[in-house]
Amino acid sequence: MPPQSESNIVIVTSTTVTATPRPEPIAAEEPPEAHENQDPFALIIGINEYQASEHFPPLRGAVNDATEFRQYLLDSREKRGLQVPESNIVSLINGEATRDNILATFKSHFLDNRRIPNGGDTTMILFFAGHGSRVEARGNLISSDEEVRGICPVDERTITPSRKYVHTIPDYVLGWLLRELALKKGPNITVIFDSCHSGGMGRDIGMARTPASHSPAVPLELDSHLWMGKNMVPSHGMWYSAATAHVLLAACGERETAREWAFEKGWIRGRFTKSLVEELRKVDLEDTTYAELMDRLPSWSGQKPQCEGSRRNRRVFDGK
Repeated sequence: MPPQSESNIVIVTSTTVTATPRPEPIAAEEPPEAHENQDPFALIIGINEYQASEHFPPLRGAVNDATEFRQYLLDSREKRGLQVPESNIVSLINGEATRDNILATFKSHFLDNRRIPNGGDTTMILFFAGHGSRVEARGNLISSDEEVRGICPVDERTITPSRKYVHTIPDYVLGWLLRELALKKGPNITVIFDSCHSGGMGRDIGMARTPASHSPAVPLELDSHLWMGKNMVPSHGMWYSAATAHVLLAACGERETAREWAFEKGWIRGRFTKSLVEELRKVDLEDTTYAELMDRLPSWSGQKPQCEGSRRNRRVFDGK
């Protein structure tokens, strides 16, 4: 499909709004009879305002994307939504989406959630809209090219009260968590990223979802309590189609830039998420594969949406 062009240019100011974190969400404990729940479960993350604002230009559409995707999940079938129970969705918005909270919520809402049967085919969805990064990882044997890709939590490049520096969440950590989830709960996992991993690229037409400067190198021991002594997914594994049980729907290729744009009435959205939700509401999910869904999306100059994973030819959110 030929590239599309838009006439509206987003000019983003450096004004920062400080988000007040709310209590960390914890997946509710359910009685054993709740184990047969077959409804989808979702973790939705959207970050506009980063704490280290000197490194992360504020976004204006990531929270809108998270809100709109959540609404799609909640809407009834009559409204062309997925009709997911609200109790099955956890959203981390702005200040809630700290590094520790993202990892802890993935564990509580997915891995340790008694409401998701072990070894079943429950649909599990991880959605992230915000800044992504590409970080040096010299000497890291998990990295295939001494670089790792990652998603940026709201507190990245800050210092915690315990004097701990907050790094990106590397792709190999996400890859390992997703692999563990597939082994424990089943492989019907969809990962949606509206971010990019081409750190340091400038802004020209529209706001780019990438930091204004390069992130510090990832230390060898980062998150080693999660993966030490285990069969790790190489750094390129998150985006390597043959190596993944999950399906990854990404806003752009590894060297491209995910952008947000001003649409109708000045409503700012990520171009990818806006198009994705529109197509999800149009198609018959019982007769559409991930690959077919993504073929319906437009591509733009410097931004071509990607569909990766060995299960990309299965029905959307179905796993069959």
